[in-house]
Amino acid sequence: MKLEYDSTNRSLTIGLAGASNMVESGAVYSFIGAGNANTILGAEDAIDGGELNFIDTNAHHSVIGGGHSNYIQGPYSGIASGDSNAIGNNGADHNFIGGGQSNIEDNPSFGVISGGWNNYLGVFSWGSSIGGGVANTIRSHHSFIGGGQINGIELYDDFSVIGGGDSNQVWSACSVIGGGKYNWDHAVFATIAGGVSNANQSICGFIGGGFSNQIGWTADTSVIAGGKGNLILTSTLGVIGGGCFNMVQQGP
Repeated sequence: MKLEYDSTNRSLTIGLAGASNMVESGAVYSFIGAGNANTILGAEDAIDGGELNFIDTNAHHSVIGGGHSNYIQGPYSGIASGDSNAIGNNGADHNFIGGGQSNIEDNPSFGVISGGWNNYLGVFSWGSSIGGGVANTIRSHHSFIGGGQINGIELYDDFSVIGGGDSNQVWSACSVIGGGKYNWDHAVFATIAGGVSNANQSICGFIGGGFSNQIGWTADTSVIAGGKGNLILTSTLGVIGGGCFNMVQQGP
């Protein structure tokens, strides 16, 4: 067991296993417990173990629990474990990554990625969360993706939710996609519960499920419950309960 205390920088390195851990000059009150080739440059930080983990100069009051090649650049942040996860940019404060691989929080604040692979929180995703899955992306604040893969909530589409599924996209604020595949919300307060290849462009519009159903731009507050190939084009308060290739084109 190796115990090193730097009285000048008031830092502590405890080598319970591994080697080449480093607490740099200026990293006051910082701590490395074990592992190999871990580095701390910031003040009042801790790396409990793992290998090639790195806490940068501005990332004071931050923690890496373990894992491999994890990186923190912003303050008051934590990475529990995993491989090649990163909380980047000096302004990325109060963020957390639970684990997984290649997850990135790129300068948000109060962001969370619980796990998964290759998930991304963008610069403006303040207070947003990704539960897991693969290659999910949030670029807006106060938004949530539960899981699935290749789902996205784009820039300025704040307060939106994708529960899961595959390749679903939200392009407007306060919108929801529950799941399914290739679904697309492009109006505020729009909802698609599930299904495949549904498109909702209606303010306060709702699509329950089915395949290739669409509510158009001027068909606000309209509903398609399900079915296939149904279209509400210009009818406010239009309703299609189900079936195939039905169309509502005019209304009040």
